[in-house]
Amino acid sequence: MTTSDDLARLGRAVRTMRLILGLTQDGLTSRGGPSDVTIRGLENGSGKRPNGDTLRKLDAGFGWPAGFASKILRGEADVVEDLDEEGRLSPSLLDYEAAPRWPEQTPEQLEQAYANWRARETPVEDLAHEIAVRDSMLARKEEELRSLEREFAVAQVRLADMARLVAELRNDVETGRGRSSERRGEEVEGRNLNTAHIPLPPDAYGLAASRGPSEGKTMKRDMDAAGEESQDPGTDEPA
Repeated sequence: MTTSDDLARLGRAVRTMRLILGLTQDGLTSRGGPSDVTIRGLENGSGKRPNGDTLRKLDAGFGWPAGFASKILRGEADVVEDLDEEGRLSPSLLDYEAAPRWPEQTPEQLEQAYANWRARETPVEDLAHEIAVRDSMLARKEEELRSLEREFAVAQVRLADMARLVAELRNDVETGRGRSSERRGEEVEGRNLNTAHIPLPPDAYGLAASRGPSEGKTMKRDMDAAGEESQDPGTDEPA
């Protein structure tokens, strides 16, 4: 007997398959599926129990294996969303009847399997010790991280201080260089001005030369001799 859950499961499978394939209700009909009215009723859960012809048309429209829609209605199959190898959305057909089943086991076999699993299980004491070791390692890593953060903060402060000192030095060098250039310019300009206005002594040689070569030479010798005598105090003492 078909229940409302069976109809809802078939309606979900039809809608999931249609949306994954990117089909409209009319598009499914054009591919050999049932009418759009029937599809709408199945997806909304408001339709009546589909007959064999409607189920076969669902198989044809979706390209399902023959009888797959009937299996979905009976709860023996379903359609779920999946991803293909390229990561695109694709339908996955689940056929529970075709899927392998676990072999039947007796209670004794189940108890033995449970005992084997417990034997392979790690004791609680070992798990607690491993957790404590991992917690200790995590605490050390956190302390190392905090130490690195403090060192990084100190390095940032030092870097800021160095940048400030470099800026001050650059400013001092540029300012000092400008004052030196100005001083040098003032000194050179001052020397030019001073040498240009130094009063020259009387040009006796020029005056003598203007009187003729012979008289000029004679006056030069006399002036030189007079200058030497005035500069030499002499060594003779008065008797």
